[in-house]
This record gives sequence, structure tokens and C-alpha cells, in this order.
Amino acid sequence: LKLLTFLPLRTGLSLGGREGFSLSGGFGLDFGLVFLDLGIVNKNALLPNNSKGVGLSLDCGLRL
Repeated sequence: LKLLTFLPLRTGLSLGGREGFSLSGGFGLDFGLVFLDLGIVNKNALLPNNSKGVGLSLDCGLRL
């Protein structure tokens, strides 16, 4: 069941590897022809105030 089909939510979890523990979240705006995705990740912490770093990502484009 999708209540907000134009706003897909995303979450992620990474364990191990070079980066260690990471928790991520994001959302996308889908307007059919145009899309925009935004994401954020906390490195080595569950909460932002204990994080060893933060990563941001942005993706936008056209579907032709």
C-alpha cells in the first residue's frame, strides 16, 4: 500500500567494512518526467551528534 506514491522513503544500514556502522535515510520526489532524490548517512553512529561524519547525496534528472 503506497499512500504517497510521489514521495518514496528510503532507509539503509551498513555493518562492517572500511566505513564501519552507518545508518542512512532519504526520500525522493517523483513527478513522472522529473525526479529528485535526497539522502543522508551518519557514519559510525546511530544519532547525528555522535557521528564520525555525515554524507549527503542529491540526484535529479529527466525521464525521456
